[in-house]
Amino acid sequence: MDNDDLVRRADVVLLAVRPAAVAGAIAGLPWRADQIVISACAGVPLAAMTVAPAQAMRIMPMTAAEIGASPTICFPDLPQVRRLLMALGPLIPLRNEAEFEVATVSAAAYGWAQELIRRTADWSVAQGLAPDTARQLVSGTFVAAGALMAAKPEPMAQLLQELVTPGGITERGLQVLEDHGMGAGWEAACAAVLHKLTH
Repeated sequence: MDNDDLVRRADVVLLAVRPAAVAGAIAGLPWRADQIVISACAGVPLAAMTVAPAQAMRIMPMTAAEIGASPTICFPDLPQVRRLLMALGPLIPLRNEAEFEVATVSAAAYGWAQELIRRTADWSVAQGLAPDTARQLVSGTFVAAGALMAAKPEPMAQLLQELVTPGGITERGLQVLEDHGMGAGWEAACAAVLHKLTH
């Protein structure tokens, strides 16, 4: 089955190619007014989705979709496909494409978080912790931190302040990270990703 045949048969089409390949992938296909084209192509605006008369929407899932755990952003929010997308994990509708681009930075931060997990687990193993134990503990620690932030209504800065005991281990580690430019580096990385998405 080629792409032309697939588009003729499908009511919902998922487009997941590299951004530079989008124009070639969708050109000349027999799009219909009753179709929805879901694009998972980072940095490709709806205006570039030449699939009329089909309706286009954007999503940005993370690889955790394979276990139903991806917080997935979308714009616009189309009720017809909401149930399908919720199988990937929590669905987070956004108000406009500008919000969508900012929110897509979290897809990059997802990878950065995995790097922090790996580094922390590797360090723990080097200090003598069993590899399986280190992996389980550090991964679970990041899950727990995110779950608490998501579940509680208090400002995130307040939650952190309540966690950090003066003179304690969390405070000490945060001081070292800040001395090494963690905050500025993280914000610079976020800004660089947003620039790549929008230029």
